[in-house]
Amino acid sequence: MWQRVLCLLAAGAVAFGPPAVGGVGAHPKSAASPVEETHDRFSLPATDDGLPGAGPLRRYDWFQRLWRERRSTWAGQVGQDRNAVVATLGFPQTEDEPFAPEEGFESLFNGRNLSGWGYLPTSEADKENARRWQASDPDAAAWPFVTEAVLFDGLTASPDGRFVAKGGRLVVTTPPEHRKIQQLWTTREFPEDFVLKLEFRATPNADSGIYLRGPQLQCRDYRLAGPYKDLKKYRPQDWNEIVVTVRGMIAHATCNGEVLEAALPLPDSGPIGLEGDRGQMEYRRIRIKTLPR
Repeated sequence: MWQRVLCLLAAGAVAFGPPAVGGVGAHPKSAASPVEETHDRFSLPATDDGLPGAGPLRRYDWFQRLWRERRSTWAGQVGQDRNAVVATLGFPQTEDEPFAPEEGFESLFNGRNLSGWGYLPTSEADKENARRWQASDPDAAAWPFVTEAVLFDGLTASPDGRFVAKGGRLVVTTPPEHRKIQQLWTTREFPEDFVLKLEFRATPNADSGIYLRGPQLQCRDYRLAGPYKDLKKYRPQDWNEIVVTVRGMIAHATCNGEVLEAALPLPDSGPIGLEGDRGQMEYRRIRIKTLPR
């Protein structure tokens, strides 16, 4: 009998689809469709047609309650996920979000344009990594090399559209190639000890990164893309806080208070950077505080 229960519930989730919750996938209502307006979207299907097995389960009150509970819970989750993803992809925030750094911190991103950021020449190490990766993996990402430094002062987007300043966010857009490695760097270098704070929001399976004087801290949709899949406080398709504390040539990094890297080796100086790979990533409230030695 329980196999029949699971089949019915699963079929309700797949065959009948999610209730329209607005945004992407929602169907506009018609004023000439009163039946659609009054239809109970969580009710059981009228017949067993197309469902596996047979039996009178639908007549039991306990099963009808279970059906409605599962369907309504699922609809709420779908609505929440859709709203998060659409908000990320659709750029609904058209105005800068008010934000003032804490005392002692200065903003590295002003929220309005890409001043203080740009492309730097691709390092020889990255060129070699790209060649090796692309030679061994037919699915390797495109990786265009930069030969001369290009500054984006006053621009709201990089000329290729990969990095966009909008609504207080620095957006790493999805490349048309699906995957493409590109790196946006600060024009400043940071030899001092410092605390770097920022927030990020990732579309499902998005892959990005934060460069700390050169080495990369993976910043992704951790739940799907890893490598920190066991984080308890990570919020998929929502804002998450990264805090990096650098003392000497060692970085300690957390996400929402959980440790990502306890002792990441760094060189003695270098810029801060953001990587684009796949999917869309948003960063905001990027700020830094110099620490006394």
